[in-house]
Amino acid sequence: MPMTRYEIRNEYSLADPDLYRAADKDDPEALLEGVAMAGLVGVLRQIGDLAEFAAEIFHDLHEEVMATAARGTA
Repeated sequence: MPMTRYEIRNEYSLADPDLYRAADKDDPEALLEGVAMAGLVGVLRQIGDLAEFAAEIFHDLHEEVMATAARGTA
């Protein structure tokens, strides 16, 4: 089974930039809160992407185990 490298995008590039662009530029607390929220949304999307990737890996592994088991019983 070949090893593949899975590249995860930056959490801030996964979030919608409008989360922190809508903040008032004169209010640094609101701007930081928007950036923090964008980071959190990005991290959640990364976790979702990794969950999909893990499900794909384990599905393929299950298929290989079932094929190996079928050869052993034949």
